[in-house]
Amino acid sequence: NTSAAQIRGEMSASGGPAYEHTLSSYFFRASYNYDERYMAQFTVRRDGSSRFGANNRYATFPSFSLGWNVINEPYFHAPDWLSNLKIRGSWGKNGNDNIGDFTYAAWTASPYNTILGKGETVVNGVQAGSLANPDLKWEESEQTDLGIDLGFFKNALTFSLDYYIKKTNGMIISMPIPNYVGAGAPLGNVGDMENKGWEFNVALNKFVRIGKFSMDASFNISQNFNKITEMDQTVLDGINED
Repeated sequence: NTSAAQIRGEMSASGGPAYEHTLSSYFFRASYNYDERYMAQFTVRRDGSSRFGANNRYATFPSFSLGWNVINEPYFHAPDWLSNLKIRGSWGKNGNDNIGDFTYAAWTASPYNTILGKGETVVNGVQAGSLANPDLKWEESEQTDLGIDLGFFKNALTFSLDYYIKKTNGMIISMPIPNYVGAGAPLGNVGDMENKGWEFNVALNKFVRIGKFSMDASFNISQNFNKITEMDQTVLDGINED
């Protein structure tokens, strides 16, 4: 049904606050390749996120990787069936800001009304909906990877093996607080975790060819281990109480 306001050409609208997440990034990268034998790359990032307060808004994340193509060494006389032999390693840091907006600040919540005076007047009131943590910072992951690549029969058959260790520092977790506080729990960097394992991959490349049609196949197997290496005692106490 068309309202009278619409007939008069009038329009009404309503809405609420909108939150914008902004990310600022700067990075530098340098690469080196000597005769397709020795390869290196170095990268450093400087990231800033609006999801952290002024105390820790920016963080720096460096990384580097090295590669050695043994197959291209002039002194390495590879048999005809061996087409690739490469050893590689890398190390790097990255950050996680996958949290809500402005969780480092204290927000007000309503209605928390109170009655004042003899006339018992109801007065609108607000209180902190959650506690602030201005020192909340990036959750950082540091990963080391060592690997080897092998290729046979002009890379028709390939193998790769990787071993990695990933350490997550300053995991962002909700911090338990006593019930009498009457506000939501703040987020904090309260734990570290280690993740390590290995991954093996084998692939058959274009092992079936019929005209322009070709078929590839691959097989992957991996094993992974996780453990918490450090956790804030207040978080552990909160888990035990639950």
